[in-house]
Amino acid sequence: MDKLIDNEMLRKALEIYEDKRLCEYDDLEEFVPSEKFEKRMERLIKSRNNYFYTVTKTRFRKALAVAAVAAVLVTSALSVTAIRETILGFFVSRGSEVDVIEYNTENAKDYPKTIEKLFELKNIPEGYALEDETSDEISSELYFVKDDEHYLDFQQFTKDSYSSVSDGEFSAPEKIKDGAQQFIIRTSGKMIMLVWEKDGYVFEMTGFLGKNEMLKIAQSAQPKGE
Repeated sequence: MDKLIDNEMLRKALEIYEDKRLCEYDDLEEFVPSEKFEKRMERLIKSRNNYFYTVTKTRFRKALAVAAVAAVLVTSALSVTAIRETILGFFVSRGSEVDVIEYNTENAKDYPKTIEKLFELKNIPEGYALEDETSDEISSELYFVKDDEHYLDFQQFTKDSYSSVSDGEFSAPEKIKDGAQQFIIRTSGKMIMLVWEKDGYVFEMTGFLGKNEMLKIAQSAQPKGE
């Protein structure tokens, strides 16, 4: 009998405690996502139906919220299964499911901690139009679209902030040289990803164009107004 009474009192105590905890949430301000976040989430949903999603079988990394969660999960998974190598100053960690590319800032000299020079592409392929442009203190993005199956995504990062999480179905990263500029190149089906360093920043560009044309576009990246 005493045990039943104790259990009932414990249950009521827990109910009172939970009610008090829930009341604390009533005082919290309503979360309102930023316009930038909403745009990226809209693109995430849209990308699920385009060719990129079909090829890579992964969610669009450019959605910052999804990428942040993925990075946490990937870090723990890669600690055991990943093969890590250094390519052109970047750490490349290859796992069975996902790959991560990060800039190795350990040996880097002084570099901008914020975006001081905003870069743009001078050479845009015919038929592509700028659909979205976003930027903050540590990154920027220009998103060009031709049709439902063809886009060009150009991003600029500070070295500290760059971290790329992508599907393991991409080809192994290779380094290529075009003129004086060196790139990391990866492919998945018809999609090409280029990653490179220039003027203290890291750049990443993905698109459904031929390798030579992608390199030509990447070489056209210059600070705005120059």
